[in-house]
Formats: sequence, structure tokens, C-alpha cells
Amino acid sequence: MNWATWSIRDPIPAILVFVLLVIAGVMSFHALQIKNMPDFEMNQFQIALSLPGASANQLEIEVARPVEEALTTLHGVKFMRSTISEGLVSIRVDFDFDLQPAELRFGIKEAIDRIRSTLPPDLEEASIRQLTLAGGAPTITYALTSAELDEEALSWYVQNTVSRAIVGLPGVFQFQMLGGVNREAQVDLDPVRLTAVNLTASEVSRALKRMQKEASGGQSRVGGAEEGIRTVATVREVADLDSLPIVLPNGSHVRLDEIAAIHDGVSERTSTARFDGRLAVGFRVLHSTGANELELCAVVQRAVAELATQNPKVKFELVNSMADEVRNEYRNSMHMLIEGALLAVLVIWMFLGTWRATLIGALALPLSILPTFAGMYAAGFTLNTITLLALSVVVGILVDDAIVEIENIRTHMKAGLGVKPATEKAVIEIGRAVVATTLTLMIVFLPMSFMKGFSGLVFRQFGWTAFAAVFASLLVARVMTPLLALHLLKPNREADSGPGAAMGWYVGLVRWCLGHRAVVLGLTALFVAVSILLWARLPTGFVPAEDGGYTTISVELPPGATLDQTLVIAEEARRAMMGKPDALSGVAHVFTVAGQSSIDRNGVTGGMAEVHRANMKVALAPWGQRPSEEGVEAQIRDRLFKIPGARFSVNGARFGARVNVILSGANPVTLLAAAQAVESEVATVPGLTGVNTTASQGRTDIVIRPDLTRATELGVTSEAIADTVRIGTSGDFSPNLAKLNLDSRQLDIRVRLASATREDPETIGQLRVQGRSGLIPLSAIAAVSIESGPEKIERYNRNRHVTISADLGGMPL
Repeated sequence: MNWATWSIRDPIPAILVFVLLVIAGVMSFHALQIKNMPDFEMNQFQIALSLPGASANQLEIEVARPVEEALTTLHGVKFMRSTISEGLVSIRVDFDFDLQPAELRFGIKEAIDRIRSTLPPDLEEASIRQLTLAGGAPTITYALTSAELDEEALSWYVQNTVSRAIVGLPGVFQFQMLGGVNREAQVDLDPVRLTAVNLTASEVSRALKRMQKEASGGQSRVGGAEEGIRTVATVREVADLDSLPIVLPNGSHVRLDEIAAIHDGVSERTSTARFDGRLAVGFRVLHSTGANELELCAVVQRAVAELATQNPKVKFELVNSMADEVRNEYRNSMHMLIEGALLAVLVIWMFLGTWRATLIGALALPLSILPTFAGMYAAGFTLNTITLLALSVVVGILVDDAIVEIENIRTHMKAGLGVKPATEKAVIEIGRAVVATTLTLMIVFLPMSFMKGFSGLVFRQFGWTAFAAVFASLLVARVMTPLLALHLLKPNREADSGPGAAMGWYVGLVRWCLGHRAVVLGLTALFVAVSILLWARLPTGFVPAEDGGYTTISVELPPGATLDQTLVIAEEARRAMMGKPDALSGVAHVFTVAGQSSIDRNGVTGGMAEVHRANMKVALAPWGQRPSEEGVEAQIRDRLFKIPGARFSVNGARFGARVNVILSGANPVTLLAAAQAVESEVATVPGLTGVNTTASQGRTDIVIRPDLTRATELGVTSEAIADTVRIGTSGDFSPNLAKLNLDSRQLDIRVRLASATREDPETIGQLRVQGRSGLIPLSAIAAVSIESGPEKIERYNRNRHVTISADLGGMPL
């Protein structure tokens, strides 16, 4: 007795099994997370090494090269890509996919620890993170505007109130503020008065740090009780800094306000944001690996709604939300699945001709798909584009076995057998063929689950989902279809029923083909030949460009441009899109962040702020009120590329939108020449726009070269020169600054020369350095010159590389 005859003769266990499978499937369907794409766990690791103040050239020699050499000793390294900017080295290492991530992380840490003694002593501890394709990506972005709060108050509201409400939410990986300023106490030194009292800017900064201090001081017994002792040597307000005494080298002291102007201000602006041209402060939330984007966006939006109710002075503007994109992808995939199922049922009815037989075939679909959801949940899968695509692909296959068995049962019933004998005989006859064809399909999908490389990551869930669905359809065909046929098919009605509406046409077509074999073979050969020719002409790429309801515009000015100049160009670009009366109909809002720090999508933070760059997030109008995203982008390109003085890249942050070419070589001069030549050639390719290269990203620096002999004679070290210049022009590093503790926040106390003095390059040579016999002008012991140097250095497999990129503009890769 096989499965089919077992279910006919003993139906209760079979029914109970499928009732349990259906219940498990429904519960699993509601429990499955909804995502756009699966979290692809790739063996990619990001290593961030920070050394504040170090130049890109210095970090390449002292940090990047030794670490790269150490990492090459690890097993399974495919390639390395390093990005070096001022103060930060970021190295991405790709390993073979079949290695264990935990072992790789340990190996990376061990390799860096082995060479730690050879690296700069001030280098901060390395940050090591495994990357995923989805985890750590921006999920939702808001812009905050206010008619009553200034930028500093709005920035503090985002840093303090909004971040507290968001960071603790489940699924949040990181909270990032966009734009805004930081409040700080500023001590602007008068260089003339400073020289008169024989002090340097670095000495004042460190004197403040030593004076402005609060520390524990041991324990004491008072009245038999044990009490702690604290030393509190701090002022309570910025105004109290005026009378703070600074000890002079001769033992006397001077009040701080006698040598400096103290005021409550904001830090030097390196970034600013605008929402539709209005001053704004934004924030974005990055989701953690495995987090449900829909749920995270929902809880963030609820938190934002509560914050908006509590503070009506602030207006929260939604810039973009991944939830909309995920929801649309999910809805479209489900519609595709349902439409496929309905079409499959329609085809069954057209060929079988009776509603009873059609109903049996139709019931095979939910009975196969629902248990698949249970298998997906058990395997840790999600409802995403890949898994729903797999179900859509196999939805027509799921009814094949049921159709074959139903038609065979009807054939025996028309021959005069009763329902039960006809069903038993039919399912036994067709059993081997059904199992063989289904196993063949399962074997086709199974290898996808074991593919290597990135394609394997993409198709793993596809293969297993399709495999599970086809296997479930086999169980349905061998267990439930005979049972349903036994109770739904009627001998007299099946005997009287004719073929479906399409069957007669199909049989006639088959007879014609058998009578004209040469013609059929010739047409088939012609069809195959044309198919091959068309296949060769099909455009190829990795993934097609998406339409998520928004686009991204990157703006780059020449190195050396100021933040104000960047903002002017960005606002000109915004007006070109939204200006009256010829505003683009597809553009709804524009959120601009001018000035970017070295923050990538994986949360690596550090380096010098890039004030000559801007990023514009363009929210598009809803579907039906605009052209396609590619159409809107084409209109944007036509307008932006007429703006002089900047490079624009439209939709450069999405898959399928840009082409990148990497040139790598050991000789920087040769590499630069080759990159410029390739850039010129790429610009001539029809359809490509926004051609950009990292080769031209150089900048001018004021370089101070000490005369070591002269400096040694006067008792001045290179470290003292560097500290004097850094603190005099921009202040000390944040960890080294004195702090001012207010009731609700802590402020940096930044000591530097007054702004009028800092803005004059000639005054740098007049900075004083403390020597053995007093203050010495910097120009007496060092040469000050202006030289060009790289803003950013990129390396690929231990060689420098240059990336040439361009917008595809809808053209296939």
C-alpha cells in the first residue's frame, strides 16, 4: 500500500497531518519578517583604525601598509580595499565564502595585535565589524525644522532628546545626526598679549585641562561613618572662566580674560542641512542585521509622533523611509504570487472543463504553499523579494501532479469504474511518473542552495524555498488529491463531461502538427535560431536599477572649496529642480546635507570633514503623479549638468545605477596619468553621464618643515611645534580638551587664536613655540610653505588605485 491508497483507506491521519501543516503555515506566515532582501552574511570585514590629526600620506606608510601586509598572511583573503583620509584608515577585507566568520574575526585581531608594537603608539584600538548587504543600512531619515529654535538648540534637541528616544528601540544599529552644530566654550587668545606673558596656546589649553578637573580623592571617617572625598575644581558657567587663573612660567599668574576673549559659542561648522531650502537638522536610523525594516520604521515613526506632540515648536519632516520601499516590494510580490495562482486555476478550468476537477487542482496551491511558509520560518528565512519570487516561479508547477492524477482518475471513471476503484487504480498507475517528475524538479532547484560566491548568497533562500514548495506539492498530490477526488468527483457527471474549452483547440493543433512534421521542425529550428540571436543581444548586468520613490544626488566641488560655497552650489541645484515656475513635477522634497564627514553606510566614523561635498536626497512624488524614476533622473541630469563649478552624480548610491572601473598600480604618477586618460575616454561613451574619478581629489596644505638642527639647539621638539600649530589654529583634539560640566550636558573648552589671526596664513610663521630660553617664532626654526597632497588615498590589494565612475542613466551595465 502506497501513500495514496493509505489516505483513501485511512483518511483521518492524513487529514490531521495537513490540518496541522496548514495551521503551522498560517502561524508561520504571520510570524515571518517582511524584508526587501535577505540579510546576506558575507565574509567581508571592515577594519577602522583612527589616529587623529595624521595626514593621509603618513597613515598610508605607518598604518595602512603594515596592517595590509599582516592581513595578507590570513587564509582565504580574496582582496583588500583601503580608504585613507586624514586621521582614519578604513580597510575592507573579503574572504572566501566557505570560511567561518568567528575564526576570521579572531584571525584579523590576532594579525593586528602581532604588529601593534610597530604601529604609532597613539593609534586607537582597531574596530572590526563583519559586513552584511542589508544590516547597517539607513532605514529611515528625518529632517527637523523650527521657526522658534536656532540651529544650536535644534541640534542639542536631536542629540539629547531625539537620540534617547530612538537609540533604545529594538533593531536600531546606529543613530546619526545630519548637519547641525555643537555648543562649546571658546577661548580666543590674543597673540600679542600671549607673547607678553610668555605663554603659548598649547600651554594655556593644557593649563585649563589641569585646573578644570573633578576627581575622587580617597575616603575618610566622619562621625564613625565612612565618607568619600572628591576634589571639585570646576566652574559652573562659561562666564566663570573669565577669572580662572593661568600660572605663568615665572610663578605669577594671569586671569584668563586678560589674554583671551571667552564666549559661549558653537564649534567650527563642518556640515549643514537644508530641507526644501530651509535650515534643518536631520537624523537617520541604521538597522541592525536581522531587524525587520517595517517594524523598525513603525516604532521609529511612533516615537517621532510622540516627540512631535511633546514639542510643537519642532516640525519633523519624513525624508525617506525604507518601509515604503519594502512594503511596495512585498505587495507587488504577493500580487504576482496571487495572480500566478489565479491564472493557474483558470488554465486548469479551461482544459479540464468542470468546476469539481478545477477545485481539486486549486486546493493543491494553498495546501502546498502554506507548509512552505512553515519550512521558511524553521529555516530562519523571511518574506522578501527572493523567497516570494521562488514561490511565484513554482506556483504553476505546484498543480502539475494534482492535474495528472485528476485526469487519470476521470479517465477510469469514464471507463465505468466507481470513484474509489478508479481513484485507487489511477494513483497507483501514475505514482511512479508523478514521483519521478517531482523529484526531477526538486533536483533542479536544490543545487541553487549550494552555489558558491555571492550568487550563492542570493539564491540560497530561493533554492530552498522552491525545493520545499515542490516537495509539499508532491505530498499533496500523493495524499490529499486522491482523498479530495474521492469525495468531490461524481461518476455520472465525470462520464458525461467533455473536454474543457481549450482542450479541443489543443487536440486539433496537435493533429495538425503531426500531419505537417517537416513544417513544424522547420519552424522550430527557425525559432531556436532567432532565440539564440536575440539572447546574444540581450543587455546584461548584475541587478536592474530600482524605483524606490527617491533618488540621491552627490555634489562635489574642487578640493579647497568652503562649506558656504558647497551650500551655494547645492541650493542652486535644488532651485533648478524645484524653482518656480518650471519645477519638475516628479520632485516632492529635497533634503540637502552640505559637508560630509567620513561616515560610510557601515558606521565607520572619523577622518577630516569633507566640506566640498554635498549629498541631496530627493523624495519623488507618489506613483501615478510622476514619470518613472529613470525618467525623473533624466530630467534632473539635464538641469544639473548645466550648473558650472561642480560635479554631479545622480542616483549613485543604488544598485544598478553606476558603473565603476578600478585602475591599480604601484606608481602614483603613472596611475594618475592613466586614470585621466581613461576618464576622458569614458566621458565619450554615449549614454554615460556624471563621469567622476578619485584621481583628481587633491588639496593644498600648509606644510611646516622644522630645521631639526636649529630646533634642537633652541630646545624645541617637533612634537611641540605640531602641538602649537594645531592648538593655535583649530584647538586640541577633543579628548584632550578641558570640559565644562553644565546641569544637563558637557561642553568642550576650545582654546585657540582669535579667528582674525587664524585666517591669515602669514601669522602661522609668527606663532610662538616654547624653547629653552623663552618663546621662539616658528619662522626661526621652520620653513612654512604651501604644497599639494592627496585628500584621500585609496588602495586595492596593497597598491594605490583610482576609481572612475559614471551614471548609467538607465543603460544596462
